[in-house]
Amino acid sequence: MGQRLKHWLFQRGKNCKHCCLWCEYYDLCRADVLAQNEREENHGKERAGT
Repeated sequence: MGQRLKHWLFQRGKNCKHCCLWCEYYDLCRADVLAQNEREENHGKERAGT
């Protein structure tokens, strides 16, 4: 439950207005947000040339 609360407060994905604590799509949303963050991180590394 702590992870859901952290996700809801600090890593809201897709402009969702629902509470993550009881959301049936929490796992999908969290996976999408993590994948997006990873893509952005890798894109930044590519732009830096490392």
